[in-house]
Amino acid sequence: MSGYISREHDPFGRSRLPAYPPSKHQAMQKHREAVRCTRAAAESKRIPPKAAGELFTMVAKTISTTRALVADGIAVGRLLDEVPDAEEIRTELDKPYFTRRWQQSMSRSFWITSDGTTAVCLTLSGLDLDETVALWVCFDAHRRRAGFELSAHTLGEIIESEIGLIVGIEN
Repeated sequence: MSGYISREHDPFGRSRLPAYPPSKHQAMQKHREAVRCTRAAAESKRIPPKAAGELFTMVAKTISTTRALVADGIAVGRLLDEVPDAEEIRTELDKPYFTRRWQQSMSRSFWITSDGTTAVCLTLSGLDLDETVALWVCFDAHRRRAGFELSAHTLGEIIESEIGLIVGIEN
């Protein structure tokens, strides 16, 4: 069954992941996510009760990852292309470095880190400014923990545990 996602079962023997081709499985996950977010938003009263059953526009919350070798100026340029204060950041990437930037016009948060050799930019879309500030504050406590490594996965887990939002991870 090459190319298919295998079934996994929870402790009660129920199937958690249907054996769909990957593209169909991804579509099903996105559909479930939209339904889950719609229910959660309605339950938290973010949507007026009368609108809970109506169609509405929901901003997808996503994290995308871009990597570049610090020695590759062209790749670093692409990595920082849309990041505010890119030139200031570029000069710091040749040593261990971490920073965050907010882009108000697109409601995006950029999380840039470097070990001196490889730079990584996580772009978080879909959070409003208040949610982003809350994330920045609680993130610092996680970052201080021994062995912490910033990745799209760890950032997504922090967002889910600390803010209660589910984000999709793109690559």
